[in-house]
This record gives sequence, C-alpha cells and structure tokens, in this order.
Amino acid sequence: MVLINGTVHKNVEHQGTDHLVASDKFDIFFDCCLDVPGARAGDEFHTQAAEVVVEEDVLELWPRNDPKGKRGKDGEGCPPGFGWLFEKMRVRVRGKVTRDVQITVDQVVPGSCPT
Repeated sequence: MVLINGTVHKNVEHQGTDHLVASDKFDIFFDCCLDVPGARAGDEFHTQAAEVVVEEDVLELWPRNDPKGKRGKDGEGCPPGFGWLFEKMRVRVRGKVTRDVQITVDQVVPGSCPT
C-alpha cells in the first residue's frame, strides 16, 4: 500500500453580478492510497506523472423568491437566486516504487576469470 499526498492548483474564472470577470486561485489538497503489488514499508514512491483526467461541474441554483437561499456545510448561505458550484475531479498518478537493497559482491582479482 502506497500513500500519496498531493495538491491540485486550480484557477477559476467567474462572472459576478456586476458582469465583471474575476479569477480566483485555489490549492486543493488530496491524499489517496494505492495498492501496489510487492510494495513494502520503507519503499519509496516516485511520481512520474500526475494529471486531472475527469472534471465534472455541478451548479446548483435556487429560485430568486427563496428568501433564505440554501445553506452549505459551513453554515454560510447563498444570496437568493445564486447557488453553489460543486466540482468533482479524478487525478491520474503514475509512478514507480523503489527499494534500496545492499548486496555483497565477491572481490575479483583483475585478469582472472571467475569460475
């Protein structure tokens, strides 16, 4: 089992009620466990590539006549007529697992052929 901790850097452009386009940057932290056959405690995982392969945006809007708006998990509400944008993404990670091993090599006298 290999544990991966990573960060997705996300730029989001959106248009406000004033019709101006704004841009926000977010760092989205994630972690995951991968089952790598043969990996053992103490092995090192080296990331060779990581990319976002699937993004799905789900925009939830509520009617303007909803006086309270809808409340999110953090307790902050949206103004009436606005909503939340939820985004799901999948990150593909490719890498290799390495293990340092010390081996003993017999000394060979130069010019002789081992038998």
